[in-house]
Parts: sequence; structure tokens; C-alpha cells
Amino acid sequence: MSILIKDIRAALSVAGVKDHRYYLSSVCFEPKRIIGSDGHRLIEISGTLRIEDRPRQVVTRDVLERLLKCVGSAKKNRELVVELTDTHISVPVLNLSFDVQESRDWTYPDVDRIWPSKFDGIPGAFNWELVAGCQKAARDWLGVRHVNNLEHHWDSSGNRLVLAHQAGFRALIMGLRD
Repeated sequence: MSILIKDIRAALSVAGVKDHRYYLSSVCFEPKRIIGSDGHRLIEISGTLRIEDRPRQVVTRDVLERLLKCVGSAKKNRELVVELTDTHISVPVLNLSFDVQESRDWTYPDVDRIWPSKFDGIPGAFNWELVAGCQKAARDWLGVRHVNNLEHHWDSSGNRLVLAHQAGFRALIMGLRD
């Protein structure tokens, strides 16, 4: 499976840091998308993957952070291609390779069921720092300073906010409960 560095950065930007639930401090790679979540927000990247018929794979935050640290943050590196196999994640152009822990059998929550089906609600109460973090992830992923066409939608209860961009970026932010 081939993935762009910018996709990994975006998904990792919302993944938990030191959560004991491995799936909240990891990134899930599926054939058609990458998913990162900390339980309060979720980012899904699609459309930039080279699709292969592979099972879902969960890679821990520490492995991805080591990879990103070696790649560096230069803008030219956003488009570097990363190869993911059952046992390694690598950047062939830089001769980098890291072992991926045995994670193929880890389960990851069914995120499809939490995406709202209708958007007709009035905005609820949100932690706007979480919203700003997702907006920053969208800007970084798109490689721009301002995102003019980032759509904002609220579900019918006003408790879930979805940010979407036609290029394949979606973010979900859970609202504050009373």
C-alpha cells in the first residue's frame, strides 16, 4: 500500500498521545482511507492512496512519529510516498524502514457508523480548540495557509460537526454534552 507523508501527518495530528486504548493512539490504514482519532475528533483521508486489496492495519503512534522525524518537515517531503507492508513501513527514496508491531489482528472501531447521515442541525456547543486543530490539519494536508472551501455541517442534534473538503479530507468533532 502506498501512502503520502501528508496523509499520515493529518491522521496522526488527531490521534491520542498516551491513551491506554491502542486504537486511540494509533492510525488505521484501510485500502481506501486512513483514519486517526482521539475519541473526541476523527480525521479520515481518502482519495490519495494507491489502493490494494489488503486487510485493515493499525500502526502505533510511536512508529509513525519515528518515521516522520526522520523524513523531516520540509514542504518538499509532503508528497513522499510511504510503503506499508505487513511487517514494515518504509520510505524507499530515503532508504528508511521501520518494523511495524504485530498489529494486523488489532480491531479498530467501526467509524462508518458515527458519520452523520443528515446535516440540518443548529450548531451545538463545541470545544473550538478541537475544531481549530482539525482546521489546521486540513490546511497542512492541502498545503495552504487558508482553506476557503472547507465545508462545515452539523448533524440534526447539533452534537457532531463535520468538516469536509472535496479533495478527500473529512473531520468529525464531537460536541460537548450537557
